[in-house]
Amino acid sequence: MGGQGGSGIGFREIAQELREAIQSKTLPPGSPLPSETDVVKRWRVARVTARRALAALEAENLIETVPGRGRFVRGPGGTSEERTGAKFEAVAAAVRRSIDSGAFPPGSRVPSEAELSEQFQSSVGTVRQALRALESRGILVSLRGKGRYVPQDSGSGPVATDAERIAAEIRVAIERGELAAGVGLPGEMELAERHGVARGTVRRALTALERAGLIETVRGKGRFVVEQLASHANDEARGS
Repeated sequence: MGGQGGSGIGFREIAQELREAIQSKTLPPGSPLPSETDVVKRWRVARVTARRALAALEAENLIETVPGRGRFVRGPGGTSEERTGAKFEAVAAAVRRSIDSGAFPPGSRVPSEAELSEQFQSSVGTVRQALRALESRGILVSLRGKGRYVPQDSGSGPVATDAERIAAEIRVAIERGELAAGVGLPGEMELAERHGVARGTVRRALTALERAGLIETVRGKGRFVVEQLASHANDEARGS
């Protein structure tokens, strides 16, 4: 047969094997199909044979092609592309609720794509699409190599530098009571290693917090959360 490769397997045999996997739910609805290259390698056939096998399944409406993403098993409830669209909007809405409720307060970093993928039982691609949608709406900001953050209040603008990011994280920890009144902060070197930045960057962050009256330097001992301000913040949190 002209469509066979060196293995002697034809496109009908490949299509039948994939068809059985779909019907047995080994490949459930929404699952990606092997690419043409994968089919060529797995069955040791020519690319034209791989293409004909996949085309046969698509002609039977068992699979569909999503431009730019590949082929997927069809299923009830619309195409995989439509289901993916509904899913990413659901993830975006859930993250937005977490922001609105204060679970992700201003200045805080949202969980990574991998963490959210596990939390929502969605693909990393779906989560990425949701987070990018939130970025486009100004609900999140992305810092290269650092992750995505909830912008600060409109008066102070979004987190834009490493120093501001570190200061924002410490501020949030203080306001939430995670760094209680009178607690000493880690040293500059420890914070620099923890955040993967230079010591000077940490020093700028701590200086900003001191200017804001959130922490103070005790000579020879280090930096500490300001007693009065932290207590006031905790009282407000309890009162709310």
